[in-house]
Amino acid sequence: MNTPLAPTPLTPGARSMDEEAAALQKEREEAEKPPFLSLGTQGAQFVYYARRTEQLFHWNPREHTPVNLRFLAPVEWWQKTLDPDGKLTLRQVMDRALDYCIATTGNRKFNADAIRKCGVWDEDGNAVYHAGNAVYLFCPENEQERPFLPVDHARTGKPLYLPGKPLPAPSDDMLTDEEGNTVAAFIGAHSWKRGEDAFLCLGLVTQSILSGYLRFRAHGWINAPSGSGKTTLRESVQLLLGDMARYFKGLETTDAGLRQKLESDSCPVIFDEADSDNAAKTANMGRILALLRTATDGDVGITKGGADGKSVTYLMRNAFLLFSVRSMIEKSSEQSRIFELELEKKEPSETAPLFQRHNELGAVIRSGDLGRKYVTRIIYRAPDIRRNIEALRQYLSEQGEEGRRAEMFATVYASAHFVTSGRDLTPQDMQECADMAAGSDYARVLDDDGERCLEWLLGYSPPIAGSRTLREFIKEAASAEVSEESAVLERYGLYARKTADGDKCVYFAATRKNRKISEIFKGSEWEGVNVKKVLLNVKGLDEQFFRTNTKVNSKTRGIRIPFNSIIH
Repeated sequence: MNTPLAPTPLTPGARSMDEEAAALQKEREEAEKPPFLSLGTQGAQFVYYARRTEQLFHWNPREHTPVNLRFLAPVEWWQKTLDPDGKLTLRQVMDRALDYCIATTGNRKFNADAIRKCGVWDEDGNAVYHAGNAVYLFCPENEQERPFLPVDHARTGKPLYLPGKPLPAPSDDMLTDEEGNTVAAFIGAHSWKRGEDAFLCLGLVTQSILSGYLRFRAHGWINAPSGSGKTTLRESVQLLLGDMARYFKGLETTDAGLRQKLESDSCPVIFDEADSDNAAKTANMGRILALLRTATDGDVGITKGGADGKSVTYLMRNAFLLFSVRSMIEKSSEQSRIFELELEKKEPSETAPLFQRHNELGAVIRSGDLGRKYVTRIIYRAPDIRRNIEALRQYLSEQGEEGRRAEMFATVYASAHFVTSGRDLTPQDMQECADMAAGSDYARVLDDDGERCLEWLLGYSPPIAGSRTLREFIKEAASAEVSEESAVLERYGLYARKTADGDKCVYFAATRKNRKISEIFKGSEWEGVNVKKVLLNVKGLDEQFFRTNTKVNSKTRGIRIPFNSIIH
């Protein structure tokens, strides 16, 4: 009689003894797991999670019917658990199931924060990466072998990580400091208007990876005129973050649609074409910005009622990065949460070598899978980043920066730092950040309605001018007595002039005869409002007579806007 040969490594489907043992151990562990978790009570409802269907159930006491209870666990489990001796009828077993559910729930209250979708989260100080179809716990003590360990998504006493759209798995290899410099140079290889914008963009993208782990999240708005490389920058961010980010486009996207798609994810949000050309889109962006404001701190959920009378709570813990031709930030509550960064259109002779360098770096990132390594490094460094953010925030506060502005700069600066370095921030680093904050108008808060109204006026882009704003037309018209720019401005009731003492200013004809006022302020909070009264509240602005035609002696009233209020 021939003895059957043992499987060899060449036999299809063959596994080693260690693999067989590991598989059996995993099967035993899966069998020992309870089929459902009791998550607590929410009002008069009991909240459960069923492993088999990977669903949440919100039931009132009457909904604990025998049929419904089978969604939590099979009949055989109920019988084995509640009637191990087999003395009860099936009806009696299922009658006891309600008492069992109440007993396992106890007096715990359901916490929406215990339900987590995809992204990076804080669990007892450690970073947990929920990749949709797998959960990874990052372990600093395990760095030599592997920086992370797969863990169960539904562990007793831990947050519940609901399955979602699969995200990229972490890389076994983390980004080195040298490779981090490549990533930083890649973000820098764009036509930034200000040198520090590249560094701040790197920090914004980096901290967005840790949206669910950090206590505070900053947001970025990239203003980019046509031809300045907005699409290239967005694609660069997408190359680094990959499918870890959630992507939206255009203001046809509603706040409700965005909220429901995120479903309490803590993934970065990339929003392209955040531009408005009508009142409906402007109003829609206002509601999306309200979500953004909530996401900044993100500790309070947004609760919405459903058609079935049951409420759903969404935790907004996402860092937003928006792209548009012109920013739509109006309120001071938004300006204190959002960095406005700018790209500018440059001559081809300037941009050609820049984008050649960009393409070379992009090829290096693709071939070396640096995007996935970058994300893995940042998740692994999450505790260090958060600790350094707090130290830097305290330092900036001592230097006189107000609370939220200190948090914004600390979060972005410390995050960018750990892309290229594994050491803590030095006193020199902290002072560099303080100097950057003190010398800039980032996150500048406009104190009153008048200043915001003036910003809207100067930031308006006439339809005939493409992406150029009235502010840009004024700057160009001020250098010439007669120009095409002056003609465009005068169509909108703006006149560039010199005062008797030689100072430059602009007069704005804020009268009923100026029919363009309704066009300029359409969709804003000043639509239909007497903007003259609003603008006269701005310090330095006053009403004076001026000549609309320098060759004619007749004068009209207008609001005098000093040039320094325009070129700030």
